[in-house]
Amino acid sequence: MKLSRNFNQRKALIRTQLNSFVNLGRITTSEARAKMIKPLIDRLITKAKVGSLHARRQLASDLASASSANRLVDVIAPLFADQKSGFATSAKIKIRRGDA
Repeated sequence: MKLSRNFNQRKALIRTQLNSFVNLGRITTSEARAKMIKPLIDRLITKAKVGSLHARRQLASDLASASSANRLVDVIAPLFADQKSGFATSAKIKIRRGDA
């Protein structure tokens, strides 16, 4: 899914969305973006559950923020310690004004 962006813009958008999700715990975005971000969030949380230095460095590389990577490993991953998959869920909200 390209989201009407070139590769670099899409990569920056995804990274920003992931950082926002890690720092805020939830994000409000379009359905197409949510469908694109959800599997990536699940992969990041699965990596964070390992908790090793290597996993932290990989997360910091993906998120471009060491503080976000540390928050993911220290705060978010322990919440899902006994869960195997399906960490992120999406919920429909009302249609934004101006979206038809």
